[in-house]
Amino acid sequence: MVRPRMLFIIALSSMAPSAFAQQVSYLGRGAAPDSAVIEDSSRRVREVRKGDVVADVGELKEVDDREIVFDRQLSEDEREQLQGLGMAAPDIRRLRVARRAGIDASEAPGGAAVVSSGE
Repeated sequence: MVRPRMLFIIALSSMAPSAFAQQVSYLGRGAAPDSAVIEDSSRRVREVRKGDVVADVGELKEVDDREIVFDRQLSEDEREQLQGLGMAAPDIRRLRVARRAGIDASEAPGGAAVVSSGE
């Protein structure tokens, strides 16, 4: 029997692809405190700071050596999809992105650019 929590994870995995980690890779810590170097879905490498918003991924909430954490408010459509599956529909989706193995952010191609919170 599948537990309700597992169903929730499965449901989130089946939602629109814009919501998931394949759109962002964590390359390592940035130059500033509480910043991270990421590669986005267009393969652009940039530095983001805690509080910055990455389109379709969410607001950067946590940065450590192993992972970064984004929070994104679910759209009404996403909430309706979950409710249609008979599941609870949270307001916020939390996305944890593990650091890509074998990558040193200081050697990443493309240079860094800060993302504004208004994105």
